[in-house]
Amino acid sequence: MGNAPTNVPPTLWAYAYEVLPPRPHAEWAELRALLDTEHAAAERDGRRWTGKLVYTQLVTHVLVVSDHPDQDREINRRVAKWLLGASPGFSMTVPKVLAAVPPPEKGARRRPKS
Repeated sequence: MGNAPTNVPPTLWAYAYEVLPPRPHAEWAELRALLDTEHAAAERDGRRWTGKLVYTQLVTHVLVVSDHPDQDREINRRVAKWLLGASPGFSMTVPKVLAAVPPPEKGARRRPKS
């Protein structure tokens, strides 16, 4: 018996780095490149990991979505090192599990939003 594909989506975890004070978009190019590199490496390794910058007036967030809640990976150390050099203060939230949404069934039609 082979491994049959399942419709159970993988568990995903989300956490964020919160950076005060917010920084101009142009100053984040090096960190964006670091996040993109890790995302590509995760895809090559069959993992899920992505990081996105979210800018607000009061704080800049680095939102991370991963297939594992571990925050002691090499990527976390590199992000923290970069943030320490770029900003006087940042914090990291605890990982939270994201609610799994099963994929739509084949041939199912989406209902229009009302």
